[in-house]
Amino acid sequence: MTAKFSNRNEEIVRQYEVEKLSLQEVGELHGISRERVRQILNEHGHREKRRRPNLTVTRRKAAWIDKHREEIAGRLISGEAAAHITETEAVPRSWVEAVWHGLTEEERRIATLRHVARTDYGTSEDDVTHALRWAAEQIGEPLTVETYGDWARTNGMMSPVTIITRCGTWVAGLKLAGLQANSSSNVPRRYSDEECLDAVRRVEKKVRRIPSRTDYIREALDTDPSFPLLRIRFDGWLGVLRALGKEI
Repeated sequence: MTAKFSNRNEEIVRQYEVEKLSLQEVGELHGISRERVRQILNEHGHREKRRRPNLTVTRRKAAWIDKHREEIAGRLISGEAAAHITETEAVPRSWVEAVWHGLTEEERRIATLRHVARTDYGTSEDDVTHALRWAAEQIGEPLTVETYGDWARTNGMMSPVTIITRCGTWVAGLKLAGLQANSSSNVPRRYSDEECLDAVRRVEKKVRRIPSRTDYIREALDTDPSFPLLRIRFDGWLGVLRALGKEI
């Protein structure tokens, strides 16, 4: 057994026997199951004890939550994962979760959306709907890619690119959320290839570099061709850049 694991096992025994933490709490501190904690205790000659709730641990938990509630709540609302806070604070996850359950429903919704934006894991339609509706409540309608993008960067929310990728178009995202689109966005229009490329050139001039798809989504006007249209017309963003004569 390496010194690292030997030290960890000694710490597990100490936390269980001296600090009187439960199997569950010890496991949460070390990222292992309560059954694994029990095995380690058995390997070191210690048996699980039937004990009443430990008032010392209960008071310590209550004192920690009372002292750190505002800070931990702020970190949770910013989108930080409970598992990461547990690791950095070296406390059982149940303590952090107690703070989570003390948040209002609105605060938990915001925390979840910001966590989605941080981790970039599968964004659901509900995530898109909540983000767009919250933005509309704060900055009004109609939401454009530009106004939403500025708000999202300030509030740590999912980007317009994420919404367009999930819904296909910006207008489709607004319709999903039950929000009105800019009237000019609702007018069907056929664009020629050259009009499409001119829109990309305008973005290129604005960002002063070969534009990425993110640049186009953020900087294109509401009256410009949508990114999905360009992607289909030119067989992907690389096709757009090749049509512009860019060497990729």
